[in-house]
This record gives sequence, C-alpha cells and structure tokens, in this order.
Amino acid sequence: MKSPAIFSLGAFPDIKTMALLSQQPDTLIEVHDNYLKQTYRNRYRIAGSTGAIELSIPVNFSQSNRTYNQVTIDYRNHWNRTHWRTLTATYNNSPYFNYYCDAYEDLFKTPVATLMEFNLKALGLLCKDFGLKMPSTTYQWANPADFNGEDLRDWIHPKLFGHIETPEYFQVFSDRFGFINGCSALDLLFCMGPDAKFYLMDFQLPSNR
Repeated sequence: MKSPAIFSLGAFPDIKTMALLSQQPDTLIEVHDNYLKQTYRNRYRIAGSTGAIELSIPVNFSQSNRTYNQVTIDYRNHWNRTHWRTLTATYNNSPYFNYYCDAYEDLFKTPVATLMEFNLKALGLLCKDFGLKMPSTTYQWANPADFNGEDLRDWIHPKLFGHIETPEYFQVFSDRFGFINGCSALDLLFCMGPDAKFYLMDFQLPSNR
C-alpha cells in the first residue's frame, strides 16, 4: 500500500474505511473538497429489521460551491432523534449496544453546526472504541495530481460504495435477510464489541483499488 492514503469522510464510515485506518495509520481526511450531493458524506447504512436501512443527515443548501467543511446541518425535522430511535430499535438486542451506546446517544443529543464537525466527532468515537489512531485532516486542498500517495476519496461514492465485499459476521437480523454488505462500522461494533478490532486487522483490503 502506498503511503500515505487520503479519503473523504462519510457519516459513520463503513467497515472498509475503518479497516484502512486499522491497517494504514498514515492517512489523511480531505476536508477542503467541494461538497457533492448523493454521496455517503451525509449517509450511512445499517442492517435493520426491514433489511438494509440508509439513514441520511439533512443539510442546508443556501450557498453554492461550498467546501465540505462549510456544509451546515438542517435540524428542522429533528433527524437526530429519528436516527437515535432507529439505532436503538435496531441494536438494543445486539451483544454490545448497551456497552457503547451512551457516548453515541450524547453525540446525537448535542447539535453541532456543520456536517464535518458531526462526522469528525462520530469518527473519533469509532476510533476510540476500535482502539485506532484518529487520522489528521488536510490543511488545504490536496490536488490528486500533486498528492504522493493513495487517493481513496471516491470510496464514498454510491457507485463504488460496497464494491469491496465485507467478510461475514453475525448481524442482529441475519436470520431474516442474510448478511448485508456495506454497513457502517457501527453495525460491526455493536455486534462484535472488543473483537471488532481483530476483524478490522484481518480485513483483506485489495492491493488494486
């Protein structure tokens, strides 16, 4: 793997992104790129009682050509309450939800202004619970032509999201739907607990991405 790697941060990153952070600590988060709609910057997937559920964080679009770190969150419909109720209903019977839930509940109950701030706080909690180093953010736009490393910013694009198959582990509703690929690392954490960090270390990231 080239060093360093750079990626664009999604909301509650998926398992392959956390595996990257586990196996390649020399990573950067791009925060100065233009915000693109319909990506996983403001969405994440969980394995729920009705199958795959995608939860979206609504954002304000009052300005054009905003950089990712300038995008603000829209709280008018109290999405944070809905998300937390959905997560609680989905994972309350998982093996480790009650062990980790307090910090994530606080995250949802404490409004922040920007999507980037929320996503960084979410990633910080995941890194803490997985025992990983929190990656740094870029201090200016990292031009792909000038970046000397592996550019993984497209990983959060829906056309590529989930293209890496996730090795199966027990999911709460796997008896109904089988294994659901491409979930947020929250799913792995609540289902596997402390063993999740070993799962990430063993995750086979393809050499040609």
